[in-house]
Amino acid sequence: MTLLELSAKIARYWRCAPAQAGTHAYRVLCEYPPAYRAAACAALEGKSPADIQLAARGFLLEDACALAGCDALMGVELLRIYEKDEAAGKELLFRCGAHDGRA
Repeated sequence: MTLLELSAKIARYWRCAPAQAGTHAYRVLCEYPPAYRAAACAALEGKSPADIQLAARGFLLEDACALAGCDALMGVELLRIYEKDEAAGKELLFRCGAHDGRA
């Protein structure tokens, strides 16, 4: 899905201005982890922004738990860090090897 296609979907489903949709689409495609992008793109097919957030949280927790030696409890803690401070969460996940947060 291209940036323009995703922008059009965001503008249509979320009923927001094109500039706002473009900014969010850029962030989804370029800044979020690959699993988040997949969840966001899938959720745009008729679901709400809240649904996208829930899907993304599930993917992020799965990423965190996939780390070597990481159990579900540690995964939940990583997710909490990510939600409180996205940059710190991305850095921590990158250092642990889950993903690099980029395309």
